[in-house]
Parts: sequence; structure tokens; C-alpha cells
Amino acid sequence: MAGSNGQDGFFEKIKRAISELPLRYPLPIILSVAILCVLSIWSLRNFQIKLSLFDELPPDHPQLKRFKYVSENYGGTDILFVGIEGDNLSRMKECALRVQEELKKMPEIKSVRGKIDVEFFKNHALYYLDKKDLQDLYDLMRRRKEELKKLFMTYSFPDFISKWADLISQEILERETIEEDKKDEFVESISAIRLWVEQIRQAMIDGKLDPEKYKDTFRKAFLMYGEQKREGYSVYEDFLISEDKSTILITALPSKPADDYNFNKIIYDKVMDMKEKVQKAECAGLNLHIGGNHIGLEEQRRIVIQDMARTGNLSYILTMAVFLTVFRGFFGALSFTIFLAVGVVLTFGFLMLTYGYVTVISALFGSILIGMGIDWGVYVFSRWKEKIQEGQRGDKTISQSVYELIPPMFEAGITTSLGFLCVYVSQIKGAKILAVVAFAGILIYLILSWIFLPALMKIFSKQLAKGRVSGVVDLFFEKVADFVVSKSKYIVAISVPVIVLVIFFGFEKFGFEYNLRKILPHLEAIKAEDFIVSKFGRSKDYTVILAKDIEELKEKVMKLKQTETFGSVESILVFFPDDIKDKLQYVEEINKVVSDFRGGVIPSGGVFPALYIKSSFERMMSVASAMAELAVLSGIFEAEDEAKKLKQDIVKLLDSIDKLGDGNVDISALQRVNAESLDEFLQDLKTAAKSRGFELHDLPEDIRREFIGKDNSFIIFAYPKRPIWEDEIYMRKNLSEALSVDPSAFGVSALFLSVTERAKRDLLLSLSLAFSLTFIFLFLAFRRILPTILAMIPVTIGLIFAASFSALIGIKAHYINIGAFAIIAGTAEDYGVQIIYRLFSEKNVRKAVAGTGRAIFIAGLSTIAGFCTVALARFPGLSHFGILITIGLSTSIFVSVFLLPAFLEIFKEKILKSYEEK
Repeated sequence: MAGSNGQDGFFEKIKRAISELPLRYPLPIILSVAILCVLSIWSLRNFQIKLSLFDELPPDHPQLKRFKYVSENYGGTDILFVGIEGDNLSRMKECALRVQEELKKMPEIKSVRGKIDVEFFKNHALYYLDKKDLQDLYDLMRRRKEELKKLFMTYSFPDFISKWADLISQEILERETIEEDKKDEFVESISAIRLWVEQIRQAMIDGKLDPEKYKDTFRKAFLMYGEQKREGYSVYEDFLISEDKSTILITALPSKPADDYNFNKIIYDKVMDMKEKVQKAECAGLNLHIGGNHIGLEEQRRIVIQDMARTGNLSYILTMAVFLTVFRGFFGALSFTIFLAVGVVLTFGFLMLTYGYVTVISALFGSILIGMGIDWGVYVFSRWKEKIQEGQRGDKTISQSVYELIPPMFEAGITTSLGFLCVYVSQIKGAKILAVVAFAGILIYLILSWIFLPALMKIFSKQLAKGRVSGVVDLFFEKVADFVVSKSKYIVAISVPVIVLVIFFGFEKFGFEYNLRKILPHLEAIKAEDFIVSKFGRSKDYTVILAKDIEELKEKVMKLKQTETFGSVESILVFFPDDIKDKLQYVEEINKVVSDFRGGVIPSGGVFPALYIKSSFERMMSVASAMAELAVLSGIFEAEDEAKKLKQDIVKLLDSIDKLGDGNVDISALQRVNAESLDEFLQDLKTAAKSRGFELHDLPEDIRREFIGKDNSFIIFAYPKRPIWEDEIYMRKNLSEALSVDPSAFGVSALFLSVTERAKRDLLLSLSLAFSLTFIFLFLAFRRILPTILAMIPVTIGLIFAASFSALIGIKAHYINIGAFAIIAGTAEDYGVQIIYRLFSEKNVRKAVAGTGRAIFIAGLSTIAGFCTVALARFPGLSHFGILITIGLSTSIFVSVFLLPAFLEIFKEKILKSYEEK
């Protein structure tokens, strides 16, 4: 017993020393804290915000290691892209050349894929055809040699249309059916002719003629052996152009990956300056869609910085508004402003000392700390105000207030900080940072409330004593206390079924978020990415796979193309066909046929009678009829519909010609462009027919550099057939198929699933640990099981309501908000502890609720103010974090004031008896 008294005496001395320290040395304490603040602010010069999913993983994670290897070997996979959208292809190409030129000037850009070395591909164009298409081409040219020879010499536009229509209709009529693997190509060929007819109509009737678009459409319509296009790249297009010719895509590879955030800022600023510059010149009137990881992460960083500033300021405003509803007076507000600012600054200093950066999960801890940090100061200030109201005077009232509050504040502070610290068990780096920094921040505020705030109160004691205290809150809690004590059994009887219903209806909807888009903010870079996906089928959600040699590359590409979830597969094989030798004999035979083909002289004029022009297009009707008949024989209903539409298009053109009258029509521009297109087609064909193949090392350098690593390995970019984020099952299947091809495959989906699975494990572990440690610590403090269980009621119900209500409003758990549950577990017990300790002191539930009501009101609402401002963040993942904790803590405060006192009233005798025995 003597040992126990000696131990109690030791703690009493510590409490007394702490409580008297600020009264003895107020100025040295304030000066010391000021110096620490200056040092903390100075350390912030190197502060960073890291937002990539890679930043949430430990350094030894396989995905991260693979990413670093690819970055070193290939210069990274973080591609920057510019989509140039417009309705005039010629102007779009001028803009694309300017954008390419500007990007190449930037030292931060390693390489640019814009204007393609199309001459190389034209020279070897025939090798990019499928072998069957090449055989068909040879067969056609052998059988129709003389007709084709005459057609290539026909530059008169009406004559050309007539001869072309006769040739194509005869060729179609001789076919009995369309092979299964050629059905889609047949439909596309009809669509191409429809587009050609429409462009002819626009040129003749509306005077609209875009030479670049016309030449491309002509090649597709005139082409009789399939379009030479591989994974979106055409051997005849000098840019990567969308199917509808509305967009050109420029891609660039920065010299550093997107995990260097200072570098991202430089890239972002320069690219946006470039955008503004070119849109005043060559790109005027065109839309530029700019995206990529570097751009997206910088946009995220700027949003997070805005969120940090906005939520921090709003948290302070709301917290002080709550404070001023009870404690009136300028000096009270000033003291707490200094107290809150010092706590945040010192915590930032601790952050810089330990980590030096935050991730998206830990970015808004400042707002959280403002809301939570004021609690400790409010308890001290409120207790001191109580003594002033009771008529006590002198500085001793400050030290006595601190002395009385050290035990409950210490226990509440430790359990709250342990709640944060439990999140440290997470394998996600941002959660670890939040855990450590928030743990330190809570303890910093706790110490400041014992030493620094009382020192301020000592200096401003006269002014603070004059500040009035609103009696509204006290009166309210007196009525609450009366109600709770008199209706305790009814409150319990009603509350229990309500809690059961919430569990039943809410828990079944609780789940994990697998749509990354719902967690990230609405960025311009993401909008640009969605636009590019709609036009080219490419997004940054690709999977990266490596192959050590060409044979392994062929095998992996083949396997990827056989999967159900992957669409476009991009590798060096797109530009290096693997059957060049097998095609060589057909190319040689085609060369023999076309070697004596000659073109004519490009005509300068082009005036013809309207009836003559009309008669040539009437012959085109035979093409549409032949295609419709072949479509029916082949059972291709889509082709039949397209052929009928082609007839309608021709009729529309004929009607338009009729409206021109019976006189002459000047189609000089159309005839010249058509003749140029025909001549260019012939020259390209003759050049390609002379090729005798090529080797891998003959490919243009920029292509080899992009797809071949420094160690001579090969990289594959595999794009999903459709967006992966809306369907968890599809995303998992996509990943499973990638891993079946290569266990080392990596990409955004694999990374996100890895982080999410870690978050799932972290939720159970951190929550269990926080709940257990809180329970154990309270049991050690109370030394009895009943008050410990009762103190855990607000925590338990707060967690239940947070999970259930968030699920009901559509918020799911994810890697950003997963730590919210452990924080609720460590924070929510504070209010119940204060009431139970007050019950030990007052021996009366009514007085306990009425006496602590003011402090709980201010502390609780200010804490909620801190978290609810996080709920207003533009970053959805952070907003979800704030909403979860706001729901949990709001519920816990309500339970602490209404339901917990009801239980305390029912078990009052047992609790007080156990306390006296202790």
C-alpha cells in the first residue's frame, strides 16, 4: 500500500510541476516555441507533395521495381500526348508540325512522335499487307492488268469515275461470296466509298475541298486489297490520325519519369505555355487536348495544394466560430489562433524532419489537426473559465485547471494518438506518413495545451478574464442532462433497435471502391485521356510487358491478341512484320505487272457539261447494286444496309448535279486533286513493288528507340478493349490475362489492385489494433471492466454508423480513406472518457453531463469542423476520408451526450462503487 502511495505521490509531483511551469517561465516558454516555429517554417522550403500510386508502395514492391527497371532501360513509360482536333486536316497538320517543333525545343523532352518517316513505310508498304490480301492484290493485277493500266492514265474526272465503276462492279459480280474473315473489311470498303461520294458532293456543290482528307478517302475507296493499317498506324499517313480524320495525335517521352514532381511542374508550365502560344498562330481555332501522367499528376498536385489552403483556412474559421459561440472576446480568439497555428507549424516541422513530403492520403493533416488540436486547449480554457465563474481569482486558477485535467487529457491524448499510430501497420506509404505525423501532432498539441497555452493565458489573463461566456450552451446541456437522467431507460430501449437497423441496412452495402476515377479529381488531363481513348482506343491504363528477344516477343504478342480483354497491342512488330520473306515472291510478281504502268499529265482545267458528269455517277450505281447483291449472298446484313445507303448517297449527288442545270460545271480543283491522288497512288505502288524487304535495324531510329531497350529487350504496350474502371470483374480478368502471358507484367490496373488489396488487409489490422489498444489503455486507466466497456460505446457506434451511412450515400472504402476507421476508433472515446471522469468527480450523472457539456460541445464541434472541411476537398478520395470521419465523430459525440449518460445512469451505483474500491 505504501508503494502505491509512493507511486501516486510521484505522479502528483509530475502533474504539479507541469501545471506550474508555464506560470513560472511564461516568456522563456513562448520564446522557445517561437524559435522552434521559425526552424519549422525554414525547413518547409523543400516540402513536396507526391501523388502517384507508386508513391504509396514500399521500395521492394515488385511493381515498383519493374517500373524503375523500365524507366532506366527505356527512358520511362510515362507518355505525354497532345490531341489536335479540328475539321480541316491540312490545317491540323500545320498545327501538328508546330507542336512537334515546340516540344522538340524543350530539353525536358527526350523524343517526340509526331510526323512519321512515312517514306520508309511507303517504300515497303506491300509487306504491311496481310499475306492473303497481298495474294488477292497480285491476282487482281494479273487478271485486270490492261484495264488498270488504262485507268491509271485516265485523269479526266468523269472518265475516271466511269472506268473505275465498271472495273469495280465487274470484280464484285465475279465473286460468289465474301470469306468470313473479310466481312468487316467489306463493310468498311462500302463505308469508304460512301465517304468518298460525300466529299465529291461537297467539292462540287458546296465548294468544300480538303486535299489531305480527299487523298486519304480516295486511297481507302480506290484500294482493292484492304487498308494498310496496323494498330492504328497507316503506312501512308505521315501522322497518327483518327479514323474520322478529326484528330491528330502527337506523343512525347519526357527525359524523366513522372515520379519527379519538380520536373512535372516544369513540364506542365512549358507545355501549357506552348499551348497558349501555338493557339495564337498555326493552331488558332483548333482544340488541343493535352494529357499524360506528368500533366495529370501536376494538376492533382495543384488541386491538393488548393485543398490544403482552402480546408486549412476553412477549418480555422469554423473552429474559431465554434469557440466564439461560447467564449466571447478578442484575446480568447487571438490566444487560440496562436495556439492552433503553432501546433500546425511544429507538426509540419516534424514532418520535414521525418519524411519531407506528403502523399495524397496525408496531404490534409493540417486541417485535421486544427480541428482536433483545439480540443485540448478548450478543455483547459473551459475549466479555467468555470473557476472564474465560480469566483476564483489569480494565476493559480490556470495551474489548477491544468493540474486537474492532466489525467483525462493524457489518457484521451494517448488513445487518440494511438488510434492514428495504428494506421502505421498499413503497407501503404501515405497511410504510414499520416499515422506518424498525426500521432506526433496530437502529442504536440497536448503538450502545448499544458505548457504553451497556459503561458499565453498567464500573459493575457486580465483580458481573458473579462471575456464573457455564453450561457446558452450551459443551459442547453443542463436540459439535456435532465432529459437523459429522467428518460435513461427509454433512450436505451429506442437506441438499440435503431443501431441494429443501421447495421442491417448499411453493412450489406459496405464495400471497396475499384473505380479509380471515382477517387481522383476531375482533371483536364483525364478529360483529354478520355477524348484520346474515344478517338484512338489508347489510354494510359495500358499494361507493359517485356520480351528478351524477337521470338519471345512474337509469342507474347500472339498470346495477348488471343485474350478476351486486350485490344490493341503495340510493339516493334507493328512496324516489323514477321513474314517478310514469305511475301517477297508476291511483291516481285506485282513489280513485274506495274513496271510498265504510266500515269498521265495532271490537267489544269476541268470544265464539263453537267449531264456528262451525271452520267459517270449513274454508272457508279452499278457498284452499289453489285455490293448489295454480294452482301445478300454472303449473309452480311450490315453490308447490305451500307450498300443501300450508298445508293441513296449517289442519288443525293445526282439530284444536286441536276440543280446545277444543263450548262457546264467547273470541277477543276476536284479533278486536279483526284488526279494527284491517282498519280500518288500509282507511284507509291510502283515504289513499294521494288522493295526486297528490310531488317529490324533498318527501321527509323525513333521507333527502335521507343520499342527496344538499352539491353536489347523489347517492350509491349497492351491496351484493354474497353475502360477497366467501371467493372471490377473485367479489371481482374484483364490483369489475370496479362499475368498469364508474363508474371512480371505491370500497369495502372495491377498497381491499383495491389494497393487496394493491401488497403483491405490494412483495414482489419489497423482497426483491430486501434480498438484493442484503446480498450486496453482505458481498462488500465479505469481498472474496472464496466466503465471501460461503457467508454467504448461511443467508439463502437461511431464506427458502425460511419461504415453504414457512408455505404448508404454511395461512398466505398479505398486506399485513401481506409485509415479513417482507425482514427475514429482512437478519437471518439475522448468524449465518453471526459464524462466518466466527471462522474467520478461529481458522483452525479446530471452534473457530469451538465459540467462537461460546454467542453464537449466546443471540442466535438471543432473536431468535426476540421474533418468536415476535408469533406469539402475537390479531391474525391480526400473528401470521402473527411465524410467518413465526420459521420463517425458526429455519431460518437451524440452518443456521448445522450446514450452513454443513459447507460451511466442505469449502472451508476456499480460504476461509483468500483471506482471507490479502486
